[in-house]
Amino acid sequence: MRRRDAWRRTITVAVALTAALGAAAAGPAAAADDTPLPVVTDAPADEHTGAAPQVDVAELDVVAPASDGTPPAEPTTPAPAPAADPGGVPSAPGATPPPTTGTADELVLQDPAGPRVLSAVVEPDAEFQTVALTWPVDADVSDLAPQVRTRTTDGWSDWVPLETDESAPDEGTADARAQRRGGTPSVWVGASDAVQISVAAVATEQLEDVRLAVVGSEVDETAVPDVAGATRGMSPLAAATQAPAVVSRAQWGARAQVCTPDTAQRVSAVVVHHTAGSNAYASPAEAMAQIRNDQRYHIESRGWCDIGYNFLVDHWGNIYEGRAGSLTSPVVGVHAGGFNTGTVGVSMLGTFGTVAPSSAMRDAVARIAAWRLAAYDVDPRGSSTWTTSGGENSRWPGGGVVHLPNVFGHRDVAFTACPGDQGYATLGAVRSAAGSYWDAATDWRGGPSVSPQMRLLWDRTGGPSGPLGVPVAGQRCGLTPDGCVQQFSGASVYWSRATGAQAVGGLVLARWLSSGGPAAGIGYPTSTVFGCPASGCVQTFQGGVVAWSGATGAHLVGGLIHVRFAAVGGVRELGYPTSTVLGCDAVAGCRQTFQRSDITWSGATGAHAIGGIIGATWQRAGGASGPLGYPSSTTLACDPTAGCTQRFAGGAISWTQKGGAVAMGAEVAQEWLDQGGARTVGYPTATVLGCGAAVCEQPFGGTVAVWRPGQRAGLVGGLILQRWRAVGGASTLGVPTTSVLGCDPTAGCTQWFTDGAVSWSGRTGAQAVPGATAGRWREIGAATATGHPVETRTSCPASGACLQRFERATLASSPTTGTHSVGGIIESAWRGTGGVTGPLGLPTSTVLGCDPGAGCTQQFVGGSVHWSAATGARTRIGS
Repeated sequence: MRRRDAWRRTITVAVALTAALGAAAAGPAAAADDTPLPVVTDAPADEHTGAAPQVDVAELDVVAPASDGTPPAEPTTPAPAPAADPGGVPSAPGATPPPTTGTADELVLQDPAGPRVLSAVVEPDAEFQTVALTWPVDADVSDLAPQVRTRTTDGWSDWVPLETDESAPDEGTADARAQRRGGTPSVWVGASDAVQISVAAVATEQLEDVRLAVVGSEVDETAVPDVAGATRGMSPLAAATQAPAVVSRAQWGARAQVCTPDTAQRVSAVVVHHTAGSNAYASPAEAMAQIRNDQRYHIESRGWCDIGYNFLVDHWGNIYEGRAGSLTSPVVGVHAGGFNTGTVGVSMLGTFGTVAPSSAMRDAVARIAAWRLAAYDVDPRGSSTWTTSGGENSRWPGGGVVHLPNVFGHRDVAFTACPGDQGYATLGAVRSAAGSYWDAATDWRGGPSVSPQMRLLWDRTGGPSGPLGVPVAGQRCGLTPDGCVQQFSGASVYWSRATGAQAVGGLVLARWLSSGGPAAGIGYPTSTVFGCPASGCVQTFQGGVVAWSGATGAHLVGGLIHVRFAAVGGVRELGYPTSTVLGCDAVAGCRQTFQRSDITWSGATGAHAIGGIIGATWQRAGGASGPLGYPSSTTLACDPTAGCTQRFAGGAISWTQKGGAVAMGAEVAQEWLDQGGARTVGYPTATVLGCGAAVCEQPFGGTVAVWRPGQRAGLVGGLILQRWRAVGGASTLGVPTTSVLGCDPTAGCTQWFTDGAVSWSGRTGAQAVPGATAGRWREIGAATATGHPVETRTSCPASGACLQRFERATLASSPTTGTHSVGGIIESAWRGTGGVTGPLGLPTSTVLGCDPGAGCTQQFVGGSVHWSAATGARTRIGS
């Protein structure tokens, strides 16, 4: 007898319970490409959203019994059914196999009293319906010959063999990179609460890290779509003009993909499989539970991106979408190692070794095969030559050449019995039926066939009886940029990789083609529009739209004008275009007209919309060729109370309900905006554009913009404006070089002009300061140094003295001495000697502050005045 330790191996039991139908985890289907065929009935495009189902995993050691040779005790309940010997596979020892229950952390293998070894009975926490074995990817399990049986309410089932030559991903694919383990097919066993495995006694050394996976899914009989009857009873011709009804992933409760599978260039063949599970599933609800379980096993236990099959078919002829994207793309599955790429895997639910598939099942396989092959002009009755890529379990080594039917069985390319003897025997009938469907689908009324790129759109819009009608020409590719077109009786369908297939027809097509078609700036269509009401419609393209209405005709809107058009609300805000613009000169710019507004563009201003009263005012002012130029902002709505403003390259137009639309030139507009615009200045009350006078003014209520042509305006208002006008305005003080819109009564303020200044405070009022005096006053610090002027002076004589008094000083000037400030104690001493008429005369220097210790001295024409804290002010006459 062998040592006990020699029998210790590890088997993992993975108990996976999927969520109820309709609450499965969600995920987007693979992106569709250019080769769609079937349609999904009454189903959303993506899986439902929800939390991922819980997966519980426990690891159990395989342990030999005690070494004294005592056989394990037989259980009293449940009484095991007699062992069966299906397919000539040896049964486990004994006429009534004695299952023993494993502990929480062990599976017990019996000593091999015969050619096979039994495990302990595994009782998962919840009911299950699917079982499988997995092992490390590179493990040698060639002698394992596993069998499985399960316990139902009727007792123990027969022993079911599990194939160890299951499919593998094609080398280099996403599934190959993600695959974690090899394994058997997942086998549907029906509702069970316990499971037991049996392996060949000679294979115990191959049990290292073998795991048993059991998967359960709630069966919901209320959530079953009725799709198989949609075409049942139709003639092949009638049925072929409709895409086969397909149960979507959302309907059967698919979970999300965990990685994105590869996509082939095309579909060249269909591979027919069977799932090798029980044929006793009693309803489509159980069929969907079986598919959910298979997907969970393929993802969780094998590590694949998704369920391996592209489609599955049940007894009643229901077709189920398997791997996401298979309806519309040549998605690479995992179903026939070395031949996954370029084929569609269709699996019949059940085992068809001694039992033939139902007629509904055979017809469903034929229909989905015909539709997927028709998308690529592949006749299901024909055959093709393949260069093999080899792979695990492939019958053909890599690099060889093999000739295969376009619909073939899994056993044709792999060492497997799949799809069973009876399933394989039906393939001739499947090819014949698929050929009938294919003929009707590809040779409609003897005309050209519908190309793969255009097929899904044609199908979804009703095929030959829909708005596209029938093809009137074959597909033409090589368009610039890269794309294809096919003409139908009702419209033309354009395809590119970026946009897919979209139909364009009627006047929209005519306008698009006359504007350059795909090579024009707006590219390929991104939507399909069939039939426009007289009120209008819009068809979108990659870089723009073509819009049509009975009142305007069809016009193209593209480029940056389209960007602005879309940003402001499209036809809802602007109405339909009434002109087409193709290309704009960056300097000259361009304008596209719409029913209620226009959009203009230039390289300097960008694209902006303009309309209403502001647009009319702009047009009266000469539009883009007038002084305002192109708009540099967009304004489409005005608050009647607050008003609004639209800016232009050469100015602005403002509107208020009271004052209407008023334009201002660039000289005024920028200063107005910088000073706060309407919020602080108010709106202009009269339009002034292109002023040719020496001095120009534009009124803003109590404020006036004043400027000379070619110079920026300044804003003058209030008491400063009154003083400026009172002393002669621009003829005396010139035009403003700054804007003053508000003064603090205590601090006061000063506005500077080209020839002087006007200063105001609450103490002094508004006083004018002439040019030479104003310049010097500004140099020494203006009001900060001397306070504000307390008198107005508008000019100084050409010769002699000129004096102006300020709050804390006097500014005295002459052509010979210049302008100087005299203030404080020194000013008192100077005035005590007679001021400018006394012996000191005019000052020749300015003193703005004295150090009390060192003192300071101010020079005059006739002497000086010195002051210090110790001496006070001392006047010195003469040099």
